[in-house]
Amino acid sequence: MSDQAKKIMTSLSVKPSEVRRIILNEHSVIRQKMQELERLTKAKNYPALRESVMEFQVLFSEHLKNEETILWPIIKTVDSWGPVRIEAMNKEHAEQRKMIAGLNDVKPEKLIQVIKDLIRVLAADMVQEEKEFLNAEILRDDVITSGFGG
Repeated sequence: MSDQAKKIMTSLSVKPSEVRRIILNEHSVIRQKMQELERLTKAKNYPALRESVMEFQVLFSEHLKNEETILWPIIKTVDSWGPVRIEAMNKEHAEQRKMIAGLNDVKPEKLIQVIKDLIRVLAADMVQEEKEFLNAEILRDDVITSGFGG
């Protein structure tokens, strides 16, 4: 778990905007690592690519744990769609874990294409996640009321 995520989990009041910032920062780091992977696929530097893949597996696995630890509790209760969002994220995380773990079994001659496909899928998933789960309208610090007064 990242130091930021640990800090969030130990604080008494967690602001959705803080969680949003942490997860978006992690997405930025992941995108940088994916760019490195892409550069290594073009260079066809298999030893460096394998090393970078192992680093990526750790980085991405840690990110998934962070989302599940600090994002899910907020998403679950933010509105009536929370349980549906969590179900979608559970499915997505299971698929991503399977893809990431599967990198260990890829033969060198197929590794470059598998990495390119993985980058494409994960980049699209992050864009979708940022739109559907991490946008400022969902992860907001202020309370939205129904307008009903008493």
